[in-house]
Formats: sequence, structure tokens, C-alpha cells
Amino acid sequence: MRITDKILHNNFIYNLAYASERLYDAENKVLTNKRLNKPSDSPVDVMTDLAIRTKLDEIDQYRRNIARSQTLLQNTESIVTQLQDIFQRLNTLTIQGASDSYGPTDKISISYEVNQLLEQIYTFANNRSESTYTFSGTYSDTAPYVAVRNNNGEITAVKSAGSTGDINSLIGENIQIKVNVNGQDMFEAGENLFDVVLDIRDNLRANNTDGLKNDIGRLQEASEKIINFQAVIGSRLNRITAADSRAESDTISFTEFLSNTEDIDASEAIMDYQLQLLTLQSSLQAGSRLIQPKLSDFLR
Repeated sequence: MRITDKILHNNFIYNLAYASERLYDAENKVLTNKRLNKPSDSPVDVMTDLAIRTKLDEIDQYRRNIARSQTLLQNTESIVTQLQDIFQRLNTLTIQGASDSYGPTDKISISYEVNQLLEQIYTFANNRSESTYTFSGTYSDTAPYVAVRNNNGEITAVKSAGSTGDINSLIGENIQIKVNVNGQDMFEAGENLFDVVLDIRDNLRANNTDGLKNDIGRLQEASEKIINFQAVIGSRLNRITAADSRAESDTISFTEFLSNTEDIDASEAIMDYQLQLLTLQSSLQAGSRLIQPKLSDFLR
């Protein structure tokens, strides 16, 4: 095979371009600290890298769901705890009112406090958490209860305006949890909390001792319902906390896996860069000798 100057020049240009490309890739790895900067670097590893990043995005969304779920349940737990305190106080007041040692005037005085506790219960029933009503169920943008008042502004009845439905949150892969307590279950099912307190107030004003004694049993049932909800909410919060710990652990594991897939060893990358730089410089020196002027260049 006859080797011409043109072949030598073309081969030199090809090898120089190849050496420059390798130097460029080595430089990119040093600057980005990544060995995967484009799909062609390693198609298999790039697919793995994309799968890991997708999983990390999913876990990040789960953690956002968990944070919001914790906020909703903690707010609900706070309200339910305060309701339990109110009903303990109502129990004390009702026992006092049912005692013969308290006269009609005393009972009227007690009824004023009961009326204020009723107002607090109504306020809690329409509590808002973030931008939604805590006990409105799936009617999250509507106040769940509406009060009917007399000419004195006192509540005579409380009507539901939409307080049913469960709100579930996805806190893990195929893991859902109910994050609300709807008003129908909390205030209306079994002993209606509003009706119990209204009857206590009215029985105090009517000096109805037998009615008050009956109200004590109803209060006990209402308090047990509230305590049960406290236990349910507490168990859900524990479950969410466990899910958050799992998500945090998964984030650490997948981030480490991602680093092992796409990151480089810095010292190795620098050595490779220096090697490619030396290769290019050597190619340039060899080429400078190859394309030195020949006699034909002076005979034009």
C-alpha cells in the first residue's frame, strides 16, 4: 500500500480530533464531577440513573404528602383534645346542676357557662386547618355547621351544611391513610354533641333535675366517643411518623445509589484528564514534524 502525504495528513487530523474529543470528555468529568454527562457515556447506567431519579421524585412527593397529613391530623388532635377538656368541664357543671344543693338561681348561673362552652364547641366544629375546614369531610371549602340563634343571639340548634366524606393521603407506594375526622362521625353520630349541651343548658334553666341526671349519662357516652377519636388520631400520627422515617431512609439509600451510579472518583478523573492532555500535546508535536515544509512547497 502506497502511503501518500494526503493519507498521512488525513490520519493525523482524524487522530487529533479523536484526542481532542477524549480531552473534552475528561475535562467535563472533572468540572461536573459526573461520569454521566450524556446518554452515550453509558446507556445502561443512564437508564438506571433516570429510574433512581424518578424514584427520588416519588419519595419527595410522599414526604410532602406526609408533612401535610401530619399538619391536618395534629390540628385535629388539638381540637379533639380541647373538646375533651370542655366535656370534662360540662360533666362537672351538670353534676352540680343535678344536685339539690344548688337552687334555681345557681343553675341559671351555671347555664351561662354552659352556653359559652356550647359556643366554643360550635367554633371548634367550624375550625379551619390551612385552607380547609377540619371537620367538613369532602366539602372542604364549606363550613360544616350553621347555628340557628334566637333573638338574644343564643344558639338554639346546630344544623349540618356538609360534614361527610373521608380524605385519604398517599404516604408511600400503595399506602394510603385517612387524614381527617368528618363532622358527622365526630359531632353527630351516637350522642349529638350539640344536642347534649343544648339540653343541659335548657334543663338548667328549667330546673329540670331529672333531665340533668339523664344528661350525665349522655355526657359520658359523648366523652367516650371523643376519647376513641383521640386514640384513632394518635395511631394515625404514629403511622405517618413511621412512614416519614421510612421515606427519609429511602431517600438516603437511593441518593447514595445515585451517587455510585453517576459520580466519579475525583483523583482518577484528574489523572485521566492529565493523560488525555498529554496525549493531545504529543499528537500536536508529532503532527508538527509530519507537516514540515517539503521541497515541493518552494517550487511553486
